[in-house]
Amino acid sequence: EERLADSNMAGFQGELKMDFYRGGLRMAFDAGQITAVEAWKPPTYGDNSDGGSPPLLFLHVLLSYRSVDEMDKLFPDFWVNNKARQLLRILFPPLPSKVDSLG
Repeated sequence: EERLADSNMAGFQGELKMDFYRGGLRMAFDAGQITAVEAWKPPTYGDNSDGGSPPLLFLHVLLSYRSVDEMDKLFPDFWVNNKARQLLRILFPPLPSKVDSLG
């Protein structure tokens, strides 16, 4: 929410729906606050999602491993509309990570 508040989409009101083929994710926003994150099932006919990918590919964005733009270039079955692209860039920017062994 802090990233959203500091962005050009501050105060966003609406939904972000991601289609993972057999299921999906719905995030609801009200005045820039996240009000719901829940499983969502895309309708059988007619598509009203904001983006889609195989389920495990979305984890790259969710865990800030890759940017939305990188995903677009690397994976042809990853897609987002403009609203989703802006929100995902703001909420899940790519971040450096380091894996340490426990042994």
